Amino acid sequence: MFSARFRPARRWLAVLSLVLLIAACGTVETPELGPDVVLLQADGDQVFVGRGLDSGAEKVTGTLELIEGDRITTGTGSRAYFLNGGGHVLLLTAGTELDFSRFFKVAGAVMREIVVEQRGGTILYSIPELPDGVFFQVRAGKIAMLVPGPAAEFAVAIGPQDTFVKVFSGEVDVLLRRLDGNVDELRAGAGEVVRSPLGETLEFTSGGQVHPDEDELLSDLRARVAAVLEVAGLNQATPNLLPLELRISSPTPTSPDRPRTPVGSGGPGGPDAVSTPEGVDAGVATPPADE
Repeated sequence: MFSARFRPARRWLAVLSLVLLIAACGTVETPELGPDVVLLQADGDQVFVGRGLDSGAEKVTGTLELIEGDRITTGTGSRAYFLNGGGHVLLLTAGTELDFSRFFKVAGAVMREIVVEQRGGTILYSIPELPDGVFFQVRAGKIAMLVPGPAAEFAVAIGPQDTFVKVFSGEVDVLLRRLDGNVDELRAGAGEVVRSPLGETLEFTSGGQVHPDEDELLSDLRARVAAVLEVAGLNQATPNLLPLELRISSPTPTSPDRPRTPVGSGGPGGPDAVSTPEGVDAGVATPPADE
């Protein structure tokens, strides 16, 4: 039996609806939850958002609309929820740090792409089915996680020596940029765990939990997803959406961050070591030299 803090979907629906209603009636209006809006909900008194280099961190006690470039941190005993009306839901456990990097239309179409950078801790992700050619991306040090299209649930846990990616449902592509410029890739399915020791290699490892409260957290995540979809009025995984008018938008990319698969027969540049075409960012953040 789950503890009282992990409420069923209808309880979360009532709470989420009430929070949005109260926020909309206050002095600072919170927009209606939709595909072009990302909200942060705090659960606990140690959730902070840094907005800009000089503004410092703001404590979040309710619901806040995120803008591109925000950095979210959660302290001891607190968690936070990253909510997008298109169906993306992230559960940030205590002791995590996440940058909201990009959120934009692709080539002016009804598609959107979200990129976030996880800098520490454990985060559970629930990503809806995505249109062809659009992906959700998580950057975590030297590795990146891409959801290729179908809906997926997964967790990314960053420790002092290792980064783990555990897939609960769907599939996730895990990529690692090597020092020689090539990119290794593993596709993980439900129940599989990918380990990256010191960000130097990728390997499948035995199952097991990547967080001690993993089962309860996953149940909580799924309940929150159900509430978000109901509040946003979505009744299918890939809704037919009107064109978006985004408040904060990055320039439309000319190509996806993910490198194209080269033609080859193995070895560097071959199918088993995906190389990055010249001029294309593989989307794997390279830490500064002093890290």
